[in-house]
Amino acid sequence: MVESDLQHFKTETVKAYGDMAVDLTLVKGIALKSMERLTIIEIKLDNHTERFDRLETRQDEQTRVLHEHTARLDRLDTTLNEHTTVLSEHTRALQEHTALLTQILARLPEKP
Repeated sequence: MVESDLQHFKTETVKAYGDMAVDLTLVKGIALKSMERLTIIEIKLDNHTERFDRLETRQDEQTRVLHEHTARLDRLDTTLNEHTTVLSEHTRALQEHTALLTQILARLPEKP
């Protein structure tokens, strides 16, 4: 009976060690595959980071150009406002001259 129990224990132990070896092999395989995937993800992440850095640089350049254009448009707007003021003064003077000419023409005798 003891020999039978000992033999049964040995059989179960060998089977358990075999099962553990298979499980450990599977875990090792999964871990190695996970490492490969993580390496691929890291490479992709590095590529994306480089691309975002390039995009950020380009956006900074575009922002700088936009600020330059905004400054130029502000200057043009100021000049346009100055010209509008001068034109308004000329329009007012022309209206005054037109009024004077109308009064002068009203006082002139009509042609025979």
